[in-house]
Amino acid sequence: MRNILNVMVRQTAFIYLTEILARLANFASVILIVRYMGEDALGKISYASSLVFLFAVFTDLGYALVSIKYFAQTGRTDKTVLNPGFTLKLLSSAAVFAVLAVYSAFVPADPSVSLLTILFALDLVISSFLFPYRYAFAGLRLFQYDSVLKVLTSALSLMLLLVLLKIYPDVAAVGAGIPLACSTVSFFYFQRLNRGLGIVTPGLTFDRAKLAVFFRSCLPFSIGAIVVMFHQKIGVILLKEFSGFAGVGVFVIAYKIIEALNMIPNVILGIIFPAFSSFFVKWDEQAEKAVFILTKYLLIISVPVAVLVCFFGGGVLGFLMKKPIGDSGALLQVLAWALIPSFLYSVTGGLINAGPKPGANTSIHIFMAAVYLALLFIFLPSRGFIGLAYSLVIVEWLGLLVRMVYIRRRICLTDYPGIFLKVFAAAGIAFIPLFLNKGYAAGAVSLLIYAGVLGFSGYVNKDEFLAFYRHAGSYGA
Repeated sequence: MRNILNVMVRQTAFIYLTEILARLANFASVILIVRYMGEDALGKISYASSLVFLFAVFTDLGYALVSIKYFAQTGRTDKTVLNPGFTLKLLSSAAVFAVLAVYSAFVPADPSVSLLTILFALDLVISSFLFPYRYAFAGLRLFQYDSVLKVLTSALSLMLLLVLLKIYPDVAAVGAGIPLACSTVSFFYFQRLNRGLGIVTPGLTFDRAKLAVFFRSCLPFSIGAIVVMFHQKIGVILLKEFSGFAGVGVFVIAYKIIEALNMIPNVILGIIFPAFSSFFVKWDEQAEKAVFILTKYLLIISVPVAVLVCFFGGGVLGFLMKKPIGDSGALLQVLAWALIPSFLYSVTGGLINAGPKPGANTSIHIFMAAVYLALLFIFLPSRGFIGLAYSLVIVEWLGLLVRMVYIRRRICLTDYPGIFLKVFAAAGIAFIPLFLNKGYAAGAVSLLIYAGVLGFSGYVNKDEFLAFYRHAGSYGA
């Protein structure tokens, strides 16, 4: 058991390190684009990528989640799931590329945005060749190989960006040419790696019966995938109509900070989703305890992160950009509060997706998308990107509430009210100095008080946290 724990701790630390490096490189790229090309260029890149990825949802209608669940529960990477998933991914990516190429040719738009759209769509086709490798490795918990690749491609993209900004600062080359290069490198990386490890043997299948069986198994995730992508991208597309490309650029700059911080729950979700899938093979009291512990510690981490972004995010962003970026400070004061439900998605949405009825999460996403669209029509015309931020925060909290209610009724009686009450009470006491002073010193004092309150009250317990690691590891061994 101790060996399992040590492996998980080392693996988690390694993944966090590589994820941090990748996120830093990505955020550095955004800073460089804004400094050298302006918010308008970033807005064009973000608008084109949002448009493409709105269609890209049809290239992965739950194929990845179904594949990972199958590999995690069986320990096999046979052709039963692999080949149908790869075939559907490749055919749908090619179809989306054809549709977007026709769209860009006939719909009037900024020439650079049209070219960006075509190049991003081409990247979808190239990325589909990564499907058999990436999700087989994830299902078998071989996360370290994907983590190394993230660092390599992040370093490559940053290097290419620096070169292009000096010799050819074109929006299309910077925005889509770099992802194309990284996808190509990623394919050869996985292919060479797999040649040595012999994990998968990718291939295509056109057996209608096999494709139909696989697609039906993906249906609970398919609608959810469509709705989630709609939810994520439609706001940016609509924002362009009210605030232009520059407005989109300002929103994206602020949201990149939130996205970078979300690497914490995203890494955790990547690690625990296979474990959650295994929990449902043998659900017991210890599995329920693991859900409680993970929820508690994610909330403990997310609350101070949200508070610090709210107070200091705008100043830090202005320092990094070497100039004030519109209303990014006010934007971050709103967006910061989406971090708490985003952190907790890994242990609420991830748990539902891993369970026997993942379609429940689909229903929740449909509900959230309907509310989000209504909120956009209320806030966006009058408040612009601030209205978009309000809409995101409201719908994220609403989704979290609905998921928690579902989990308590259908999966396990996690004490969500008790967890929130204790953590928010500790934060309310601890952050009084920050609310009174609003300085960096007051922020540091508040963090120390927060840690002290949770530690001395016994609510943060090292033995309890290590027990969670041991239990999760026992399912993945």
